Amino acid sequence: MFDVNRAENRLIVAALTKVANQTREASSWRLAHELERQLIDVPASRDAPADLRRWSTERLMSHYEPIRPWCELILGDRSPLSVFGEWRGRSLLFPMEKLYERYVEACLRRALPRETTLRAQSASQYLCTHNGRRLFQLRPDFLVEHGKSVSVLDAKWKLLDANDVDRNYGLSQPDFYQLFAYGHRYRKGDGVLVLIYPKCEAFSEPHEPFDLQDGVVLYACPFDLERGCLLSHPAVATFGPGRGASDQH
Repeated sequence: MFDVNRAENRLIVAALTKVANQTREASSWRLAHELERQLIDVPASRDAPADLRRWSTERLMSHYEPIRPWCELILGDRSPLSVFGEWRGRSLLFPMEKLYERYVEACLRRALPRETTLRAQSASQYLCTHNGRRLFQLRPDFLVEHGKSVSVLDAKWKLLDANDVDRNYGLSQPDFYQLFAYGHRYRKGDGVLVLIYPKCEAFSEPHEPFDLQDGVVLYACPFDLERGCLLSHPAVATFGPGRGASDQH
């Protein structure tokens, strides 16, 4: 009953080893190794399905029960998706706006011309100063440097409707204020401001430019999630000629 080399411990060691080998987070890596050291005398499970069947449900082993769903999830026996039945496990929830932003960044890095530099989450500028202190840090999603121009791009996880003129196509006034502030601090040369929204049936082509005056122009462009490319306005010179980043695909 109290043998350290038992199915539950072997599965925990196997799960910790898998996490340590696959994680990119330093804190997760350190924690996994710290926990592994506490079970240094236990070998990792070589047959997870068999050891899961051996998992004890006796009352004296009930304190192991909360960890079982994590072992099943990490070792591939269960999915974090919705399933039918009474099985209770762990679900993983991801902030879609962050996933969307990271996906847009990865696709832009592959698509942009070599002479173009993409910087993510720049944080060198502030909205104002007060008594010698800088206040309200400005952190645009992306800066695109092309020659002497710097353009500001922000990815928004929101569906637009190009036919809904009365509601300004679903565009947000605060988003325009935000880009205007970003542009005032970061934009250089003939750089433009770009709001990037997911492509959908109601928004499949870039809007005509929004003139913010004083030479500042903002574009609202769709991003094709299936093809992984930005459908930019022809006038967006930052991404090269023609259709911009979408030409690279």
